[in-house]
Amino acid sequence: MNENKSQKVAFFRKIVDIFTQYMNDEIYFILGVDYNCTLSYEDVLSGAKHDMNEVHTFKSMVESLLLSDIWRHHNPQQRDFTWSNKSKSAIRRLDYLFGNCDN
Repeated sequence: MNENKSQKVAFFRKIVDIFTQYMNDEIYFILGVDYNCTLSYEDVLSGAKHDMNEVHTFKSMVESLLLSDIWRHHNPQQRDFTWSNKSKSAIRRLDYLFGNCDN
């Protein structure tokens, strides 16, 4: 794993470490970041797959913090993308807005 991928995995784990301490409190939070990683294959139109360790760690972060993908919640069937390279050979949704409540 190269240094950039290792840093991304460490970043996802750090988010879990920070926010886990608030899980039992009735504190609601929103996380919005350009994660530079896809959450599912629905979020990739074209291009090489992301590193599986990154994707797994990203999904684990979302699941362990009981986060909901706010955009996906309101657009369950829509495919839309937030990034592409100049040639459009890689098109993905890399930007997410998560909340820790169901509504």
